[in-house]
Amino acid sequence: MDVLRLSRERLLDLAGRTSFDRGLEYLGQVSGLRRGEGVVHATVRGHRRYRVRITTEGAFFWCCDCPWAEEGNCCKHVVAVSLVHLHEREHGESAPPVSDISSYLHGLDREQLVELLLEEAGYSHPLSFALEVRAAVAAQDTEALRALCEGALRVTEPVPYDQADEYARAVHNAVDGTRIGGVRSDRSRHGTLQRGSRLHQ
Repeated sequence: MDVLRLSRERLLDLAGRTSFDRGLEYLGQVSGLRRGEGVVHATVRGHRRYRVRITTEGAFFWCCDCPWAEEGNCCKHVVAVSLVHLHEREHGESAPPVSDISSYLHGLDREQLVELLLEEAGYSHPLSFALEVRAAVAAQDTEALRALCEGALRVTEPVPYDQADEYARAVHNAVDGTRIGGVRSDRSRHGTLQRGSRLHQ
C-alpha cells in the first residue's frame, strides 16, 4: 500500500485533527466536483467560493486558493473535497469529466475568440488589465503602459487581504508586460541598427 496516496488516514495526518474535523462540517458545501486525468476539481463554499484541486493517483497533492492553503497547509476545503471524492470512489460513483477547454477554444474562429475575450474582460478586472497592458505593449505606447502600471500598482495604504490576490496578479501582469515590451524594444532597436549599418555599406 502506498502510504502517500490519498486516504482518510493520510488526510488526517496532513491536515491535523482541527482542519480534518472542520472539513467534515463542509461536506455539504462541496459542489461542481469533476475529474481530470489523475485530478479532481471542485468548489467549496466558505466565506467565499474556494477552488480546490487534488490528485487522485500516485502521491497526494492539493491546491486551494484559501489563505490557509496558500501558506502550504492542508485546509478544511481540501479535506472536504477529498472525503467526498473518497466516498464516491468507494461507492462506485464517478464525477463528470472536466470539459476540454482547449478543444473548445481551438474550435472557435478569430472573431468568436475576440468576442469571448472582450465579454469576459468586462466581468474580470484582472483579465481586462492584462489585455490592456498587452495592447499598450503591442502599440509601443509607453505612456499608456506607464499610466496603467501606476494606476494598478500605486497604493497609499496596506492592501486589504481579500484584495491581495488581485493585486498580486496585477503586479505579475505589469512585470510581464514591461518584460515583453523590453524584449520588443530591444529587437526594434537591433533591427534599426542593422538597417542603418546596411545603408552605410
